[in-house]
Amino acid sequence: MQKYFDIINTIRKENAGLRTNRTKVQTIKTTGTMFKHDMGDGFPIMTTKKINPQTSFTETEFFIQGIHDKQWLKDHNCNIWNGWCDPRLVPYGHDEETQKRMAETNELGRIYGVQWRDWGGKKDVTDKNLSIKIDWSQGIDQLKNAHDKLLSDPNDRRMIVMAWNPSELDQMALPPCHIGFMFTSDGEYLDLTFWMRSVDTFLGMPFNITSYGMILELMAKTVGMRPRYLVGQFADTHIYSNHLEQIELQLTREPYPLPKLILPDDVNIFTWTADQWELEGYKHHPFIKGNVAI
Repeated sequence: MQKYFDIINTIRKENAGLRTNRTKVQTIKTTGTMFKHDMGDGFPIMTTKKINPQTSFTETEFFIQGIHDKQWLKDHNCNIWNGWCDPRLVPYGHDEETQKRMAETNELGRIYGVQWRDWGGKKDVTDKNLSIKIDWSQGIDQLKNAHDKLLSDPNDRRMIVMAWNPSELDQMALPPCHIGFMFTSDGEYLDLTFWMRSVDTFLGMPFNITSYGMILELMAKTVGMRPRYLVGQFADTHIYSNHLEQIELQLTREPYPLPKLILPDDVNIFTWTADQWELEGYKHHPFIKGNVAI
């Protein structure tokens, strides 16, 4: 995972001072970085700090299934969306009362997985004492369309799944940071490229790399291909000021060899659950705590 450290060092080298942003935590940053990993070298999970793969894979299942209620995540011991909710129900704000109401509201709106599986689907939201009803009708299932195209015409160059839907950004708990991804194939090997408009290099990037690594492996198994390249294309690539010490600590650690991902032979991306995996030989340095900038 040397490319990850190359990105960190590029940010440090091009550092032009702290910059403000939507959150109240400043960043140092650069624009236009790339991560490319050969899946034959092992599964791309961080070894210079502990990453909880179960949390990452649970969120991945949540997205694949198009779920939009964060209670599902809570029920599966995944709390990474606790601080957000559909802004139609509780408009975003930093004050304590607003943050409390956001945490208490489970509906996340038209976020990632909903766009992947139901782009353009009709919806209606009613809010009664933060108890909501949402009526869904099926839109475009982008992920299923990509799957079908891989089986019928694997050389197609239009197997794209988008989360960035401009007409529905105001209906999302958080406008997507990873805005879309694309499969490319020669019929034998399968590659996946994902794009991020904004990436938290310390917390977000390792998590997203692991998640899309799983999606690549799952789709490859499902369509009978071999996973090859995982590529991340990043625009605003930043390190939050409250992560600078953690980054320096991480840079002092020697990476371990990457583990091997083991999935059931008959796994299917559409029915896979986040308890169906094993990381053989996952050795890592201790966890490094860092707060999420909301």
